[in-house]
Amino acid sequence: MVPMDALEAEPAGACRELVEDGLRTLLAGDPPSPLRRAMADATLGGGRRSRATLVLLCCMAVGGRGRDAVPLACAVEMIHAASLALDDLPAMDDDPRRRDAPSLHCRHGEAVTSLTAVALLARAFEIAAGHDRERGTQAVLRIARAVGEAGMCGGQLADLDARDDRRRADPAGPALEDLYGAKTGRLMAVACELGAMAGGADAARCDALADYGMRLGIAYQIADDVADMAADRAEGRANYGVRVGGRAAGTRALELLHEASRAARAAGIDATTLDAFARQLVEGRLADRPTAR
Repeated sequence: MVPMDALEAEPAGACRELVEDGLRTLLAGDPPSPLRRAMADATLGGGRRSRATLVLLCCMAVGGRGRDAVPLACAVEMIHAASLALDDLPAMDDDPRRRDAPSLHCRHGEAVTSLTAVALLARAFEIAAGHDRERGTQAVLRIARAVGEAGMCGGQLADLDARDDRRRADPAGPALEDLYGAKTGRLMAVACELGAMAGGADAARCDALADYGMRLGIAYQIADDVADMAADRAEGRANYGVRVGGRAAGTRALELLHEASRAARAAGIDATTLDAFARQLVEGRLADRPTAR
């Protein structure tokens, strides 16, 4: 059990512990079925829990109790885990490693991995719907929009298209920002929005935090590109840093963080803790970048 004062003394770390405890409880089974074991493997195998942490931090930023948002944070983390399991499949990124371990499809097979991703998405919707009737309905709607054609799935397909058609000119910065907004930004946006909803925020503050999450998601993906410039250039992948230069890309990522903070504060939200976490995410990835040009 995470002490209440831990959320104030070290909020990001305490949020992660709360999410880990929640996920273990939600994915427990005695005895676990083969599918439940694969769901647990996909979800409990490490990771920063950054999206789930955003749910709790945004809940607290609008005056709510972080513990009240744990189920929604776990739902968001299950969605993220499902997306990673699908991304690693041979038909997508064809990646045999994830978090310093064999990818899910290497351990459980492609068929079980596909079913696991669907089961995790279904469990996330179930959790969101059961959170409470009023917020549950809205949570399900927002999650559906973040995952579907205009969100994570559509963004991943656009990324695959850009990667496969190497004859196409590299997308310009704004086009890549649109792609990253769908692929990464939408899930971070809904994480922030769900947290605000759980904290009882009004529509204006929910919208402001959804905007915060979108900008953070794009900034994080740009920073990730900067760190991966050499590999992406060699493989012909669309990469923001390759397109505009590593230094300019890093500057743009930090600009997006500033814009996100300004929007939150304009809506009357104390974003101090949220900003610190966002900077840690983005600046930490930028620190891994190769020598900028």
